[in-house]
Amino acid sequence: MKKSLVGVVVFTLVLSLVGSFASAATFRDVPESNRFYEEIDLLSNLEIISGFTDGTFRPEENVTRAQAAILIGKTFDLDGTKRTTSFSDVHLSNTASGYIESAVEEGILSGFPDGTYRPNQTVTRAQLAIILGRAFDITEAVDIHFPDISKTSAAYPYIENVVAAGIAYGYEDGYYRPNRAVTREQFAAFLARAYVYTPEAPEEAALSSFFLKNGQTASFRGEGNEYATYTTRTVWHNNKHVTVYEDNGGTVVARTFRIEDDRIVVVREEAESYEDYTPTVSELQALEPLYTYLQLPLENGASFDGWTVIDDSAVLSTPLRTFNRVIVIEKMNEHGDVSRKYFVKGYGEVKAEYEMEADGETIVITSEIEQIE
Repeated sequence: MKKSLVGVVVFTLVLSLVGSFASAATFRDVPESNRFYEEIDLLSNLEIISGFTDGTFRPEENVTRAQAAILIGKTFDLDGTKRTTSFSDVHLSNTASGYIESAVEEGILSGFPDGTYRPNQTVTRAQLAIILGRAFDITEAVDIHFPDISKTSAAYPYIENVVAAGIAYGYEDGYYRPNRAVTREQFAAFLARAYVYTPEAPEEAALSSFFLKNGQTASFRGEGNEYATYTTRTVWHNNKHVTVYEDNGGTVVARTFRIEDDRIVVVREEAESYEDYTPTVSELQALEPLYTYLQLPLENGASFDGWTVIDDSAVLSTPLRTFNRVIVIEKMNEHGDVSRKYFVKGYGEVKAEYEMEADGETIVITSEIEQIE
C-alpha cells in the first residue's frame, strides 16, 4: 500500500478518536463480554463497520470477499463509486464494484487466474493476512512454525508479517488454520489491530543482512544448465568482510565481499579455490574493489554499474519458501542477454536468472535457493 495512504489512515484515526467515542454505536448481540468488543466498538465509531437494521452486528457470520473490499475501502477512503471492473464476475451493479476495483488498483486485492474475483466467496485467514499485509505495508517478520502452513505458500510471508506485528495469532493447539473462514467479529479484530499498528520508523536494510550467517551453507536448485545447481558456504572474516564459496560440483569459486556504507563490493574472486581463504586484517583492507555487487538505495529505478532495481517489493516462490519484499535487480549486456538477481533481507541472494537468445529461441538458466543448513 502507498505509504501516503497509510499516513492518511493514521491521521484519520487520531481525529476520529478525539471526537467520536461519545456517540459509539452499540449492537445488542455484542456485549462487553465479547472478546472482540473493543475492536468492534472502535471500527463502529470510525464508521468503518456498521450493523443491520435490526440493531445486530451478527458477529459470527462469515465475511465475503466483496464485504472485505468494502471494509478495506472505507478504511482507506477509497473510491467506492460503482463501476465496471476488470473481473468477469463483478459487474457494474455490484455494490462493492467500486471498492474492489480501487483496492486492486492500490495493489491490496487481487483476483484469481481465471479472471474472476469471486465476490461471494468467504474470506479465509490466509487471504486476510495477505490483504492486511499489503494494505498496511507490514514488514515485520518472525519465524513461524505452524504445521498447517507450508513455507512455499503464497500466504506464508504475510502470515509471518501479521503474526510478528501482533495482528493475528495461531490457535492453542499450534495450528493457524489458513483455510478457515473469517467471521465478522474476527475480521473486525484483525482490521482494528492493523489500524492502530504503529511500525518502527523505516530504515534502510543493513547491507550485512544480505548474507547468511557465519558457517551456514545453502543449496540452490538449477535449471537450464548443469552448473546452475550449486551449494554455497558463508564465512565471515569480520563485520565488514565475508567470503562465499560456491561449489557447482565441478569447481569452487570463492568471492570475498566488503560491506561499505552504501554498497557491497567484491574485492577478491578466485575461480579455483579448494582451500579456505584466511587473510589477515591488513590483507583484507589492502584489497581493491573489483566491482559492485549491491548498492543503496534499494528502490525501484535505482541503478549502479549497469544494474537497475526493477522491483523493490516482489513476491517470489522458491523451493525453500515463498518470500515477499524481494529486491530484484536486472542487467542487460551488449548482446541483449539479461541477468537478474533476487535478494531478501536475512537471506541474501535467493535466486539468479539468465536469459539469452540462441537459434531463435529463448534459453533461461535459473538457480533458486532450496535449503539452508
